[in-house]
Amino acid sequence: MTAFGDTRIPLASRWHSAIGNIFVANRRSIYSAMSKPIRTADGRVVAVLDGQTLVKKVVAAQHMLRKPPSWAFDATTIEDALSGNATSIEVRATDEGVIYTTTMKHFLTHSFKFDRGHNTQLAMPLVYWKRDHDIGAAVNPQGERQLGLPEVS
Repeated sequence: MTAFGDTRIPLASRWHSAIGNIFVANRRSIYSAMSKPIRTADGRVVAVLDGQTLVKKVVAAQHMLRKPPSWAFDATTIEDALSGNATSIEVRATDEGVIYTTTMKHFLTHSFKFDRGHNTQLAMPLVYWKRDHDIGAAVNPQGERQLGLPEVS
């Protein structure tokens, strides 16, 4: 019997499918099979611990803190990542095609605490994040989306 109370499907398969099916970009999983899910108090998976990196997949237009422009994490998410020996953070903004990275130490130094009705959160302004255009090839070095070539008939 597995931890899920089901003997038909091995625990490893169920765990991998839960992670592999939630976080998919460009038709391939963006996390390794051994990623550990980081959950909120109500059980939602909000990020994964992939090795020593806390990885969060977001849509920037919906999830970025607007004032001041920042990436925010629930305080318990950061605590869970620290207890899992996380040394870096990666935010993958799939709509922008951008990966934002920082070290955990840098995040803890430059983040601020706030609570706007969704538990205590820690946020670090965008100016402190390293920005890589790595997810989508449709973003040019200036950060602007490029138009596709017209079809020739």
